[in-house]
Order: sequence, then structure tokens, then C-alpha cells
Amino acid sequence: MDAVLRRHDEGSYKMFKPQILIIDDDEKIGELLSKLFIINGYIAFYALNTEDARKLIKYISFNALVVDYMMPKENGIDFISSLHAANINIPSIMLSAVDEIDNKITAFQGGANDYLTKPFNSKELLLRVQNLLKIRFDAVDNSQDTIRQGDILFNKTSNSLKINNIEINLSTLEMEIFKIFINNVNKTIYKEDILKGLGRQITESNLNTLNVNIMRLRKKLESNNKKYIKTIRGKGFVLTTA
Repeated sequence: MDAVLRRHDEGSYKMFKPQILIIDDDEKIGELLSKLFIINGYIAFYALNTEDARKLIKYISFNALVVDYMMPKENGIDFISSLHAANINIPSIMLSAVDEIDNKITAFQGGANDYLTKPFNSKELLLRVQNLLKIRFDAVDNSQDTIRQGDILFNKTSNSLKINNIEINLSTLEMEIFKIFINNVNKTIYKEDILKGLGRQITESNLNTLNVNIMRLRKKLESNNKKYIKTIRGKGFVLTTA
């Protein structure tokens, strides 16, 4: 990480101070990251282990998590997976010294929204966390219309998704992908177009991330053995509601 800690422009939510939880067993890194976020307009909390992190999450509404991959007792992936299993879907970024695609895929399958390799530049970390927050808060500014397609009921304002009156909880990235699908029902959508809609570059890493998240989204949307997202071989995907 670079040593320059500067005020970061938070744009549309400069009146709102997001609450960030940093989880890292290295106290020096935890303190440095806490200072980085505080100096740049965030409210930062720090936990040395996942047990302490759970106690904080129980009482504080965090807007994003910054989680170290390798920690004793319980690693970052298992921690994030357990949160999702408990329907606690806080946007998260995984920090790791390992730059292997298999590790990244495992992290995304576990529920992480982003993955940053150590050593990293503090400006990049700030921008990535800001993007996580922007995905969540920009959605609130969208049209207040409710979309109903077959069994699917989606409220754009609250990002509330129900299928057959059963609420479906999606991660931040899964929600952004779903919104692309719901706005293009019964249309074939190419992977490259989805990445463009997410504001991401077309790279092998991003394509792998997309595939993992679409797989997770597909499983969550399945209702009574009905499959809503179908693969169009050699082309992309299509959301069908019939």
C-alpha cells in the first residue's frame, strides 16, 4: 500500500458517512486501513478475528466489509459464506496475497463481491470500496416503479425481489446482474454486454467472476424446479418468466 493518505471525494454520498468493517489478524494492517478510511470520510471499525467481527455486525449496520483472506481459526471466505448463509448480505472485498484465479473464483463463490491482491495501492482500495457502495446506493435513486414479470415481483426503490411472494436475498453484484436481466426479459444477453452494463472491462477474470455470480443468481431464483435464467449456447443468457 502506498503511504499517501488523502481525502477521497465521495461524490453523491458526501453527506453520508458509510460504515466500514475491516477484519484482519494483522493489527498493523488493521490500524493502517482504519486510518485510511477515516481520513477519507468513512466511519471505520476494526476486528482482529471473525468472532469479534460477528459481534460488531450484530449491533452495527455496516455498508461494506474489507476482509483478509488468510486468518487463523476461520478464513475470510468461510466467514463471508457464513454471513450469506444467515442472509446477512453486506458488500465485501477480499484482500489476499494470493493472485491465483482458483482462489478468486473460490472467494466469489463464497459470496465476496470483489478481490484485491496484496500489495495494493490505497487509492485502488478506496475506489473499489466506493464502487461497492455506489452499486448499493445508486439503486435507491432509480425509478420507483415496480416490475412484475410472471412470478417475479421486483421493486426498484427498495431492491426488493420476490418470487411467488417469497423474498429472495441477493448480494450486491447479483442484484446488479439481475437488474440487467429484468430489464431485458426474454432477450438473449451476451456476457460482454452484461460486463459493459456493470461498468467492468471484458477480461478473463471478469468473465469468470460473471459466470460464478450468474450461477449463484440462477440457483437463488429457482422456484419449484422452475429455471428462470437459461443458457443460450455460444451466445449468452436469457431470463424467461413464462
